[in-house]
Amino acid sequence: MKEGPAVSKYAILGILWIAYLLNYVDRQMAFSWFPVLRREVSFSETQLGLIGAVFLWSYSICAPFGGRISDLLSRRVVIQASLAGWSIATIATAFSRSPGVFLFWRGVVGVTEGFYMPTAAAILATVFGSRRKGKAMAAHGSAQFAGIALGGWLGGLLAQTWGWRAACCTMGLVGLFYGLVLAWKLRPGEPAREGRAPAPERFEMSGLLVAMAAAYFLICAMLWMLYAWLPDTIHSRFGLSLAGSGWNATLFLQISSATGLLGGGVLGDWAGARWASGRCYLVAAGLLVATPFAYAIFLAGSLPVLRVCSIGFGLFTGIMLSNVVPSAFDLAPAARYGQVAGSMTLVGGFGGGVATLAAGALRARIDVSSLMSGAALAGSLAALILALTVRHHFKEAVVWPALLKQA
Repeated sequence: MKEGPAVSKYAILGILWIAYLLNYVDRQMAFSWFPVLRREVSFSETQLGLIGAVFLWSYSICAPFGGRISDLLSRRVVIQASLAGWSIATIATAFSRSPGVFLFWRGVVGVTEGFYMPTAAAILATVFGSRRKGKAMAAHGSAQFAGIALGGWLGGLLAQTWGWRAACCTMGLVGLFYGLVLAWKLRPGEPAREGRAPAPERFEMSGLLVAMAAAYFLICAMLWMLYAWLPDTIHSRFGLSLAGSGWNATLFLQISSATGLLGGGVLGDWAGARWASGRCYLVAAGLLVATPFAYAIFLAGSLPVLRVCSIGFGLFTGIMLSNVVPSAFDLAPAARYGQVAGSMTLVGGFGGGVATLAAGALRARIDVSSLMSGAALAGSLAALILALTVRHHFKEAVVWPALLKQA
């Protein structure tokens, strides 16, 4: 990172935002192609479920490894290699003639994208520092929701206009071109310096991190059931076109999620500056309020009701998601940020993969709304357990040092 002048931290945020947008457009487009893939490539319902599961499992398994690599090597180079890798794999997907080949390349996309998020999160947390990392990471995360909305709509539009293969080639070439821009401009400067207590010297597992990981597992399970199966549900229930189904399944959910994410980032920085437990309680509260909306989405009998439920779920999910990784970073040294972010990605991706595969494999016997009701109930319980664990953890952090001094 020594060559060339460093750019401002806000320029770094903008550069990474666009890269993350492309990341999510590439992964999301395939969920708008389910009706076409059934017809043209002979996908079964279980194989359609594997489109999400194979991607998420390969992505998640590689994320801790990619995060640790980014802690040891140049984070800028890791970002560049990840972008080039997933763009080439997206182009290769266009040449799939069978479900097996398609799923193989989805796995390669997952492996290469798995290096991106932990590395980008580590860069932003280091450059912006503790007092602003929540807002910076939330702003970066808003690209996720923009990419999902754009991918759902664009994937359906291109599929019904030129075909899904053209969509793969187009987005892969866009990614390769942007890789040149990223290589030219992404040059992080010095880390932020703050007059605060030093971060922990070691990363140690605790009951709080386990409870937070369980909560993250469940919110990702609900999110990916919506991402993978809501377009197809809308298409079959309301008779909309592929583009219309993708648009209704993603737009309202992603706008509200982005709003919650940005607001949650600001709220998290404010709460974290006042209480050590502030960000953690926001994670628990966001999950608890989001779960009833998740269940109601698949029960909606009309598009307006479905949109309202999507907005409610997205808003509180965004508040939760904006504080999960920053909360984990508060418990770890900066030299381990990539590993921490990668580990949380592994947990969330595994949850999403299990949910999408289960929805596809069991759909003939159990509808998606029943699976979502179980996930929502588990999410509510996990939120309550997390809140109790936060209270216990930070009570110990405050009380035990005082008792030791008295002794």
